[in-house]
Amino acid sequence: EIIHEVSNPLAIVQNYLRTRSIKLGDDHPARSDIDAISRELVRATTLIQRFRHLGGDEPILLSETDINLLLTDTANLIAEGNDATRIDFRLDMTIPRLSLPGDALRQIFMNLLKNAQEALSETLEPCITITSQGAVNVGGRHFMEVEISDNGPGMSPGERLAVFESGMSTKGEGRGLGLGIVSRLVEDINGVISCRDNNTGNATGAGGTTFQLLIPFDFQETNKNNEL
Repeated sequence: EIIHEVSNPLAIVQNYLRTRSIKLGDDHPARSDIDAISRELVRATTLIQRFRHLGGDEPILLSETDINLLLTDTANLIAEGNDATRIDFRLDMTIPRLSLPGDALRQIFMNLLKNAQEALSETLEPCITITSQGAVNVGGRHFMEVEISDNGPGMSPGERLAVFESGMSTKGEGRGLGLGIVSRLVEDINGVISCRDNNTGNATGAGGTTFQLLIPFDFQETNKNNEL
């Protein structure tokens, strides 16, 4: 009942935005902003609808996805209204559109980027570096690689070991559920995620933290508790 009542006003706002977008026309400067808000409303509605499946198996939904476009759009949403943080993109533009769990990946990227941004709150020249690579072989399995790095204060070894537990963030203040959600979503899509200090292996060598996400190529629609 609660899900139904919350979904109704979201649908009304979404329809209103769609109507306004059409009236403004393709060339209006606000069109892209309205479309971005509309997409986030769709994502919010999808997240709410997932509560219907609590306690049961939920299928992994696949869609044709441009991973670089997804990274760019999500980063731009995070950066909106925060001109102080520079975002550097180092994207492998040879990666084709692939059948991927786009909604889950957007949520993963959103949480990682938000966490990185929070880690930079006291950094003088804050920067987030986003890297993608289309062909990574790990133990005979083929992955795409996404790295999200910040030049914040980093974490202690103990914090890195516990980073995917609920309540952890790269700010080291023990707040936030984002990284715990990321860990669960990565497990759901049979991916791999790791966290490291930038001074021990990252090319920038600029301090801070890097999250590495390995996204498998061998997706198929399956329940999250089944093996691929």
